[in-house]
Amino acid sequence: MPAKLIARSGGMSDHLQVMASEVGLPVVVPERIPSSRRALEAAEFARKHDRHEAFHRVVFRKSYGEGQDLHDWSVLRAAAAEVDLDPEAMERETAAGLFVDAVDIVSNQAKSL
Repeated sequence: MPAKLIARSGGMSDHLQVMASEVGLPVVVPERIPSSRRALEAAEFARKHDRHEAFHRVVFRKSYGEGQDLHDWSVLRAAAAEVDLDPEAMERETAAGLFVDAVDIVSNQAKSL
């Protein structure tokens, strides 16, 4: 991992790797931090269809366990299909901006904390 990214993460990836190894899970540390905004919005599509937790688990695995880029539509479509969501509908509704406000609300709440 580049020094700039290590400094930015504040050792978070080291802590994550220790926790994962304690329970026998793989962790892939990316060379760059991908934007997770699209995945957060896609997760709201999953919430709308009562599949949020399952989708979250798959996306987490794809990102941290497999090193896949959560900004990539093919990764998100595969995650949707894995939890019995319609991948095309997820992409269409997410790309149309239907979940921007929901993610903005949560992001603003987190920032205020």
